[in-house]
Amino acid sequence: MRTLRRLLQLIAMLALPAVAHAVPVDRILAIVNDDIVTENEFRSEFRRMVRELQLQGARLPGEDVLQRQVLERIIVDRLQ
Repeated sequence: MRTLRRLLQLIAMLALPAVAHAVPVDRILAIVNDDIVTENEFRSEFRRMVRELQLQGARLPGEDVLQRQVLERIIVDRLQ
């Protein structure tokens, strides 16, 4: 019984590095015609927009408002 328990502990310890290095899957946020908008793409555009507004000295809207605007902008760009 002790041997089995130790074996299971060893297996669990060996599996931990694989879990720690798991790569998150890029989620689909929107489908526009035959194209998709991914979460990574959205985050990248969101960061770019925040930097652009900060450089202009503009007052940033609330994060939820800005997120909605960025997603709408990506969708409109894809529709054109």
